[in-house]
Amino acid sequence: MAETSSSAAADSSTAFALALYGEHAAQGKNVLFSPASLIAALAMVWMGSRGETAEEIVQTLRLPQDPEARKAAFAALASQSRSFPGCTISGANVL
Repeated sequence: MAETSSSAAADSSTAFALALYGEHAAQGKNVLFSPASLIAALAMVWMGSRGETAEEIVQTLRLPQDPEARKAAFAALASQSRSFPGCTISGANVL
């Protein structure tokens, strides 16, 4: 299950990042953004949202439709993003 969750999270993250980049790069300007930071912030908003807002965030982030699959995907992504041998990664997000 963890591998499937990791794959779903990676696929969703990549699709979101490429779509966002495509929209901004089409303007012919340099683009720099952190998909991981944007996804983390939107994920926190999604967890507190309901109804149409929650569904729009799910669609924007290209998340799995199944709520349990979404939670598993986020958990797998969070777990993997902190597990690089020899490295310590700390992050903070505040809304």
